[in-house]
Amino acid sequence: MTHSDTAERAGASPDFFISYTGADEDWAEWVAWVLEEANYSVVIQKWDFQPGNNFIQKMDEGLQQAARTVVILSARYMKSSFATAEMRTAWQRDPLGRRRGLLVFRVEDCRRPGLLSTVISVDLFGVSKEESQRRIIAAALGERGKPPAQPRFPVVIAAGPRPLFPPERRVQARRAARQIWSAAVAIVTVAILVVVVVNAAPAVRRGIDHARAGLRSSASPTVATPTPGPTIVNADGPGPWTVQAIGYTYEVTGVSRTTAAPFPRWWDPPVPAISVRGTVLRAEANSHTSMGWELRDQNGHKLTAPTGTSPDPPGEWENTPTLGQTVRFELVVYDTSPAVTSLTLTITDFHRSDYPLVISNIPVA
Repeated sequence: MTHSDTAERAGASPDFFISYTGADEDWAEWVAWVLEEANYSVVIQKWDFQPGNNFIQKMDEGLQQAARTVVILSARYMKSSFATAEMRTAWQRDPLGRRRGLLVFRVEDCRRPGLLSTVISVDLFGVSKEESQRRIIAAALGERGKPPAQPRFPVVIAAGPRPLFPPERRVQARRAARQIWSAAVAIVTVAILVVVVVNAAPAVRRGIDHARAGLRSSASPTVATPTPGPTIVNADGPGPWTVQAIGYTYEVTGVSRTTAAPFPRWWDPPVPAISVRGTVLRAEANSHTSMGWELRDQNGHKLTAPTGTSPDPPGEWENTPTLGQTVRFELVVYDTSPAVTSLTLTITDFHRSDYPLVISNIPVA
């Protein structure tokens, strides 16, 4: 049996009436519990208003019979007509606060307008539950109320489960929200992975089929297997001139004299140069794409290329045509003295350097 039950049966007036709005019921119940644990008698709507009672009558009895009134103050409280009426009734009974008939416990950082601005309040927010409990008891006693040792917060109460300290309920709610969010993120991630795998499957199958086709193409008896040593084509006669091996077909379509900026003195006037134009056709799926080139004149002298020309750097290019695609190229080298009359083009696959392609005696008009 609680202290308030005993007081009511004995006809004694309760020590406190708890005035609050429904939105702050957690705080009101916790404050009432702390006061009764300190052997005060309390009247609170949630515990003492029974089915069948007249709400207005019970509220008036609580205000008139209780020695003091506790206000659970928040911004929501000041918007409640019933709650503010209870506060005014308690204030009128002790307007100067000599009997400390009105105790104001703020549960959030809110204003104390009107009559409440003259009443010293106690803040219960922003501190631990132990400190909030100490402040409640000190306000009830009217003195510091500091205990000699830290009181033990009750864990098991025979009369029923202990009301949670309101901030603890918010912590539990945030923890549950985080768990729900984590589960949702995991589900969405799995769904995205499934969609990616399903959409990628056809592309993977096409890649496998393409690789198999390349293997069959490389193993086909219709494709000649190169023998060690160079593949040489003599360009005597009119062009174009073609050489084929290592999965590619190279064709020189034209040779002409031009000009090019000297390197590294690019600001000097252009000097005589030779342009060699042509195409490359990829004939096999599994052939390489890194190729090197070299041009020599009729005397066997290696010709150098100006910087910034195609390809750059001189002597190397990366042709990446797809199977059956033709790509154009242009090689520019300096003209020398004596003037170049014929060229020899050597093409080398960096992965098969023992099988160079050579087009010799290309005439330069």
